[in-house]
Amino acid sequence: MAPRQTMPLNSLQPRCYWSVGDLSAQDTLALLAGAKALQQARGGARPLAGRHVAVLSDALFGVSAGIFAAAAAALGASVVHIRPLAAHLDERHAAAELARTLGRLYAAVECDGLDEPAMQQLASAAGVPVFNAVAGDIHPSRLLADLLTMRDHAQQPLAEMSLHVAADARSPLALCWRQIGRLTGVRVLAGPPGPSAPAPTADFVCEPPRSGSGSAVPDLLAVDHASGRPQSLRKRQTENHGYMVQAMLSSSIN
Repeated sequence: MAPRQTMPLNSLQPRCYWSVGDLSAQDTLALLAGAKALQQARGGARPLAGRHVAVLSDALFGVSAGIFAAAAAALGASVVHIRPLAAHLDERHAAAELARTLGRLYAAVECDGLDEPAMQQLASAAGVPVFNAVAGDIHPSRLLADLLTMRDHAQQPLAEMSLHVAADARSPLALCWRQIGRLTGVRVLAGPPGPSAPAPTADFVCEPPRSGSGSAVPDLLAVDHASGRPQSLRKRQTENHGYMVQAMLSSSIN
């Protein structure tokens, strides 16, 4: 079973998908279809025009805050940045009332840097979709975006594709990908890279960020079985992550 990033929120916000454990096979296919439709529309779809969303982040240009804000704006929403400390979200007696106020003012809220208890309280009181940091390396939006990238590149059904996760089989990244494999039929292998490790026989390789690389995002590579040379799909990864966050947003906001 894949490790959860946070406590399950299905009873509170069933379509926010805080972890891969919140996904069903039906959810996964629906989100992939939604992201693909947005990809093909290339900015023509603006279902959130006239809506307002909030980004709670102490860092104005935090990675998750930036990804979420760009996705919301692409769907036509206006985005307001709120600093959690300035909003007194750290004061438990005021947090519930503030959450209800946010729910009245905004159609959705993204939390970047808030701890789990604060996010849980916000989600239970706001009454609108509350998202956790979408830039995380095992956030469902990240993994499903890579799945979309694999399908774009291979042009074949998910059940005919295979992925090698170049990490310990017990790592959170490998366990989450195994859960995705169970939902979609993608064959997932795992094992750390190294001189003694066998060459990957999969169609794709997911490499965790290397120390000192300056990136916190796993790299998705397509394997050319004829030459053995991997091809980085980073550009498409990044684009598809934006579309997947858009798909999650548009599916969760009524």
